Amino acid sequence: MIQVNVKHGDVGKALKILKKKMLEAGIIRELRERSYYKKPSQKRKEKKARAIRRIRLDNVEENTDVRN
Repeated sequence: MIQVNVKHGDVGKALKILKKKMLEAGIIRELRERSYYKKPSQKRKEKKARAIRRIRLDNVEENTDVRN
């Protein structure tokens, strides 16, 4: 469970810290994914697309490191 202490009545700052902690924990991403049903085939397709994007990014980074 994520907890944030409110210091000196500064709720705005506490809210900002809470949002950052939730983002780091992956709670926001999970809520967005669960907001509607995805077919298993759609999940596989998105997972494959993320893997391809990650591989391409790694290849681009390797190529730029060699040239510099």
